[in-house]
Order: sequence, then structure tokens, then C-alpha cells
Amino acid sequence: MVGRRRRSLEPPPRRTRAAVGAARAAGTAASFRRGREVASAPMRTRLLATALSLALVAALALAPAAGAYNDGRGFYGGTNDKVVTNTGFILIIFFPVFIFTMSMVQRQLERRKDARKAAAKALMSNGHMRGGW
Repeated sequence: MVGRRRRSLEPPPRRTRAAVGAARAAGTAASFRRGREVASAPMRTRLLATALSLALVAALALAPAAGAYNDGRGFYGGTNDKVVTNTGFILIIFFPVFIFTMSMVQRQLERRKDARKAAAKALMSNGHMRGGW
């Protein structure tokens, strides 16, 4: 009955709490009519601003505790020149390998796409597959 106009002058049937709860659980359109949706743009904007400011305050309040863990050395622990150098070498090796791997994946996907296009073109060039009389 969504999107249709009622033709009778009778009031719409009243729903019981159980019916409304069942509709909400089922996820039907009736559940959204009486649900808690935010209808107006100013309300949505205010809700978004409140949520973002609350998240920012929570992040700022919890930041000192996160930095104080492990004396501020992070998850890995203390670092020295050898650790930093090895991390740099790993990054130098990782990025070209990653780019090469993703290029090979893209190459295979392009080949599959070209083969699919060629098969569709060959199928349409065949007279009995195009249809008609």
C-alpha cells in the first residue's frame, strides 16, 4: 500500500504495539513511518555535529592514556638505527613488488574483458543469434 492513495474516507486501521514491533523486526515500510528517523535537514545537521563533536572530545580525552602505554615507545618497542634502516629497506622492496603484482592482476582482468568482448562480438555477427525473421 506504499505510494497509493486511500480512496475511502474511513480512518486507517490502528496498529497494535505487537504489530508495529513485528513490522520493525521485519524491516517493512510500516516500521519506518512510526520509527525514529530524522526527518528534517537541520535536525540531521545538528545530530551529525553533535556526534562528531562527541567523537572528537572522546578522542582527545583518551589520547594521553594511549600515549602513556609502554612509555610512549609504541607497539614495537624501542627503536635504534638498525630497526629504522631495516624498515626503510622493507618499504623500498614492498612498493615495487606491490605495484608489479597489481599490474599483473590488472593485465589478467583486461585479457578476460577483451576475450568477453570478442566473444560477444562474434556471437552478434552470427545471423541466427541476432534474432529477427
